[in-house]
Amino acid sequence: MLRTVRMDTLTPIEAESLTTAELSAAIRDYLLELPLQGGERIFESQLAKQINAGRQQVREACRMLESEGLLFYTPNRGYSMRVLTGAEVRQLLEFRCVIEGAAFASLADRADRNEALKVLRKAYVAIEESANIDDPAQQISADLSFHRIVVEMAGNNWLLQSFDRMSTQMRYAIRLMSRNLSDFKIYGKSHNALLGSIEEGDASKARAAIEEHILMFLPTLLQRIKD
Repeated sequence: MLRTVRMDTLTPIEAESLTTAELSAAIRDYLLELPLQGGERIFESQLAKQINAGRQQVREACRMLESEGLLFYTPNRGYSMRVLTGAEVRQLLEFRCVIEGAAFASLADRADRNEALKVLRKAYVAIEESANIDDPAQQISADLSFHRIVVEMAGNNWLLQSFDRMSTQMRYAIRLMSRNLSDFKIYGKSHNALLGSIEEGDASKARAAIEEHILMFLPTLLQRIKD
């Protein structure tokens, strides 16, 4: 049975000045900040009214979010939050291991990795700070920013494009995983080991470290999806 999400707490935005891509990004942020579950119905009319956008604008933006894997469309019913299956989550994280494993190994193998570490340590501070406040959206943003920096600094555009394409589903999965502050504190602290693996300059260790990091909460996440 599909549930219906209340959106009356959303802050209105100036939708008329936004492109479809920009509106899609704004709606994505809204939806990922709300305590939604897979299958919860999203009413276009309610969403359009709340953010001061036209129904057609919202519909086009929702189509983009459907293509990103955040929403799914049911004829005569409309859009709902996508229901992630255990198999999909496992495949997503395995693919993430491939992308980030290559990026971390590449960065650890570089002679100028210490310069990259300066940037990453600042990103790690942001993760630590976000772990002390109960704001899942900020926590997820700080986390993915750290990982994106590594992929970007690896210097392989194919890796970066792949990372960006799956970022929406990663945000959704991480939000399901870190339902409370203690979860994210544990997850956040594990980034320190990633910094150490890059600093050592051992590509194999760096690859193994990021794979362990990505998969550390997989059993918990699969159980929460099952529940």
